[in-house]
Amino acid sequence: MHALSFKIGNSNLESIDIYNYLGVTFYDKTDYTLNSELLGKAAGRALGSIINKIHGLKDCGKIDNVQNRAMRYFLGIHRFTPIQAMVGDTGWLSSVYRRWLAMLRV
Repeated sequence: MHALSFKIGNSNLESIDIYNYLGVTFYDKTDYTLNSELLGKAAGRALGSIINKIHGLKDCGKIDNVQNRAMRYFLGIHRFTPIQAMVGDTGWLSSVYRRWLAMLRV
């Protein structure tokens, strides 16, 4: 039992050993080892989820082909213009990179 007890009116406040606040785990010891372990596990799960999503992607060359055709049309250039030149002029990312960014934003 704890040495101190606190009351609000006639009610005793419950004393707890661990408390989560804004993603930080506080507990009655002044050591943050528990907090770093919990955050490390959560970060590992998040990274694993991202890696699984990236490996789950299939080749989307057909989507990139449509995007390349659109860039050629909007820029009014020949169909043999290098893709890197078109990307440089438009600043558009390939569909693979856009999907990776979308996964990271979630």
